[in-house]
Amino acid sequence: MYLPVNPSGVMAIIFASSLLMFPSTIMQFLQKQNQGDPGMVVYDAIKNLPSIGPAFVEFAKITWVKDSWAFIAQEFNNCLSYYAWEHSVLYFSLILFFAFFYSSIVLPVRDMSDNLRRSGRAIQHVRPGRPTTEFLEKTLNRLTFIGATSVAFIAIAPIHVEQATMVTTLQGLGSTSLIILVGVAIDTQRQILTHALSARYQARGLFKTYDKKEL
Repeated sequence: MYLPVNPSGVMAIIFASSLLMFPSTIMQFLQKQNQGDPGMVVYDAIKNLPSIGPAFVEFAKITWVKDSWAFIAQEFNNCLSYYAWEHSVLYFSLILFFAFFYSSIVLPVRDMSDNLRRSGRAIQHVRPGRPTTEFLEKTLNRLTFIGATSVAFIAIAPIHVEQATMVTTLQGLGSTSLIILVGVAIDTQRQILTHALSARYQARGLFKTYDKKEL
């Protein structure tokens, strides 16, 4: 049993990118339906309410409310903008969050500690039970942070490199696709080596059996 450096793999990037694309998809859908700005759609809907509509209109006319709403709307648009630094910060944070969330589901440290205790095995210099659980959790958190940070850098770096160089030749081949391709290539290499070693051992066994029959 081992703890992988990046337990979540590419799933954290997929979840983060899907969550970032969801608001953009909704906004594009509203614009295609000739609904206009989604913020104005919400404003008109609240304004037309008979109970709180007039009070809401007067509240929206206050200067600090208008400035605060404009700032929030601008930052929201920046978070959805592909080349903005707010987008990169939010993307990085979401990748870290989903990496820790996914690793806690895939590798439950409590179950791992119980399995070690039931099988009669233990980690060197760590007592079975709660100390083992705490050690595994601490180690897994460190590995997840290292792996998630590396994957987030791989996902975000091409965005700013493309912005700086203005080269969009490989725009269709995103970072997620690159990680998947590398993972498939490594897995294929492992399978080839496994089959090669298995064939070698089988050949040795056949030669030994043949030699015994001749004797």
